[in-house]
Amino acid sequence: TIEGRARVILDVAEADLEPVLGIDAVVRGDELTLELCEELERLAPFGLGNPNVTLLAANCELSELAAVGEGKHLRLAVTAERARSGAIAFGRGQALDRYRRVERYDVAFRLAANRWNGTVTPQLVVREIFETPDGYQALRAWLTEEWGREPGDRSAEARAIFAELELREDSTGWRSALESPTFVAALRGRALPLAA
Repeated sequence: TIEGRARVILDVAEADLEPVLGIDAVVRGDELTLELCEELERLAPFGLGNPNVTLLAANCELSELAAVGEGKHLRLAVTAERARSGAIAFGRGQALDRYRRVERYDVAFRLAANRWNGTVTPQLVVREIFETPDGYQALRAWLTEEWGREPGDRSAEARAIFAELELREDSTGWRSALESPTFVAALRGRALPLAA
């Protein structure tokens, strides 16, 4: 029957569904400024057809954690590459002890101007906090070492990552290694595709 087929489809679909959070850009900690807040606010109005921008800061330290709003919400500081930003995670107060562990985290957030007590500061409105995958720092250190080599002496894997990031010797911009499918594959524990 149609109802039976629909039920099977729904059962399979619900079992297979994983929530996905779309990330619009990976940013460095020093980029989280009021100027960026203002630039992002110019993209408004936000809604169903124009969702707010979701940013990601990778490999962060969390500190100054406190439950606020009768324990419902989590106030914290996020340090990304030595730049500290205030943050709020609505509905995450119960996770206070979980995030007190000394680990590295990837933080997905919306950047907003926090107007409080006569001051305006950029604030991360947290959408999700993920544990930074094991091996991230080691893989980044390896990539940094490879970048320091002469281009002809770099491994095929490193050359592939640099090509995906469109990095050249004369490049002045910054790109996150997380924008490279080869880097992400290695981070997820898969062998680098070009490895011998």
